[in-house]
Amino acid sequence: MRKSLVFAGVLAAGGLAMIAGKPMAQDATRSVWDGVYTEAQAQRGQAAYAQSCGLCHGWA
Repeated sequence: MRKSLVFAGVLAAGGLAMIAGKPMAQDATRSVWDGVYTEAQAQRGQAAYAQSCGLCHGWA
């Protein structure tokens, strides 16, 4: 009985430690890695695709 109580206590403490150690979500700013582009960047990308890729791969 005592071993099972100790085991349950260790599990509970471990669970609380995992919850407490979990980093909170931060309000990160969006970047190009999130798929956010300016209009100028999108136009440059479209022109580069048309010159280098569009001839073989066509337009999506």
